[in-house]
This record gives sequence, C-alpha cells and structure tokens, in this order.
Amino acid sequence: MTSPSVPALASTLCPLCGQPNRCATEEERDTGVVAGPCWCTRMEFSAELLARVPASLKDRACICATCASQAARG
Repeated sequence: MTSPSVPALASTLCPLCGQPNRCATEEERDTGVVAGPCWCTRMEFSAELLARVPASLKDRACICATCASQAARG
C-alpha cells in the first residue's frame, strides 16, 4: 500500500482528515497480528468520497471510519 515516495506513516492516516485510519490490513502488515477483516470490508465508499482523496495518496492510504460514515450520511 505504500511506495518509496509516500512515507509509511501516510498509510496509517486518513488521507482526508489526517487521523489514524485503523486499517486492519496495515496493522497486520506492521505487527504481524491478524485482527480479522477490516471494518472497511463492510462499508460502501462512494465515487464522490474516493474522488476527494489526493492523487498522491490514492491506493496508498485508507479513509477512516469517521470520514466514511459522515460521507454515507450525506
């Protein structure tokens, strides 16, 4: 999920608000501990929400549950 041009820390932060995204996949990658499926596997992400992610962080950082839930509520 990270590349040499994006610091590893960026993958653990929401690209929209900068808060920890609590991505289970990233936590597993960092710690080796499998926490189960990530919360995001049960969430719908609209095209509008995904379009808000800066180009430099697309496919490199996960949106947090707070931003995803706020977007889903409208």
